[in-house]
Amino acid sequence: MQIDTRKRLSRPVALAIEMIGPFQLWNEELSWLGPTAYMLCIELGVTVEPANQKSGKAALRAPEASATALLNAASKDEEAYHLVKMLCGAAIGRGEVLPEPLAHFSSLVLQGSFPEPRKSRGNKSGVTSIKRWRRDVAVLTAMKALSDQLGIQPTKSKETREGSSASQVTSGAEVVVAAFRYLSSGEANSVRMTLDTATEIWTKRAKLEGDLLRATDAILQSRSSLQPFT
Repeated sequence: MQIDTRKRLSRPVALAIEMIGPFQLWNEELSWLGPTAYMLCIELGVTVEPANQKSGKAALRAPEASATALLNAASKDEEAYHLVKMLCGAAIGRGEVLPEPLAHFSSLVLQGSFPEPRKSRGNKSGVTSIKRWRRDVAVLTAMKALSDQLGIQPTKSKETREGSSASQVTSGAEVVVAAFRYLSSGEANSVRMTLDTATEIWTKRAKLEGDLLRATDAILQSRSSLQPFT
């Protein structure tokens, strides 16, 4: 079924765009962001807002209450370390006063007293392409939301594909393709998506879910041993 994105967005396409939109933005502003930093952003409410015309830079923000959890993670994981450095730099660039824990972290980094943590074997995610990994997570998240919230099957069954009503049944994969098409309209460097790729991502979802679970476990372990940052 072809979805014409020139018309008013349908509810499924709008929902898929809501899930995929942050991925498109993070690709531009956080091109290095891997599983642990990705889950930290989700768990702790870190947001990326589009670049404004005046500064040309995006606004990377984190709730003040998340500072201790972020810093504990930064002491153990290199992705978290880079994320916190970027958060501090973004706030300073906006002329904001850093919360005390983040100000202390920035001071230690500048003095060379808070070194980047080494990447241990246990932290290796096996992710070969960060950009592709985040794309796949966005697709998986959108297809799950379409299934859970709207009852749209992620992919078409063999019977549906070959049946006479195939053109009247829309799968989550088709909705995701339409969402990417809408988001990439007029953007030369945007990420493209095909029906075959979306279907393949869903088929291999166990690997993505494993990556996210391992990253979440690492974050939870950090939070369970939180200590005041001094």
